[in-house]
Amino acid sequence: MKIKVKFKRSGSASVKSFVNSKPLNFGADGVAVAEVDPGQHPLTWVVIGAPSQTYTIAITEPESCKFSHSATLDSAQKDSGLQWFTV
Repeated sequence: MKIKVKFKRSGSASVKSFVNSKPLNFGADGVAVAEVDPGQHPLTWVVIGAPSQTYTIAITEPESCKFSHSATLDSAQKDSGLQWFTV
């Protein structure tokens, strides 16, 4: 099954994101697609940028996996996260 992950940012914040430890490659539209088998899977990410830059990472498809996380970078200039999803 295919899942779509979208990354949106302000400024020059950069992301490294993975599904099942496999890197996601975001296109110019900020969308990456990953093929997964039925079951539970981890989405992980690390974002690096200047303080006050914002980002959103979201699973947009399929409907049953929808998830969204938004944050503003602080003086540490990085943020990371993990979200389990089931297909």
